[in-house]
Amino acid sequence: MDRVAAYLISERKAELSWVTPADQQQILRGLSPDGWTAAEASVLVKRAGGPLRAEFLIHEKSPARRIIMLVDGQKVAEQGFAGPGAYSLSANVPEQKASPSHSP
Repeated sequence: MDRVAAYLISERKAELSWVTPADQQQILRGLSPDGWTAAEASVLVKRAGGPLRAEFLIHEKSPARRIIMLVDGQKVAEQGFAGPGAYSLSANVPEQKASPSHSP
């Protein structure tokens, strides 16, 4: 038997260019207010000038040691880390192209 789940999600607007776990209005999934992360986490950030940077802590008991950064579904950075500790990962992200306007 197949099961299907449907969720009603309101549209969210990127209001912050810097997000912490406490900014739950900008967290789409996978990041708890206390900082714990699921296998994957998604956040909504406002595009700002300069590179995109993620700062994170890898717990000593975490088996995960590879971080992949996606922007609009495209991989922009990937790096493996040898052990626990505080790290950051940065990527130069091209400016978002304006959508073409459509006239009726």
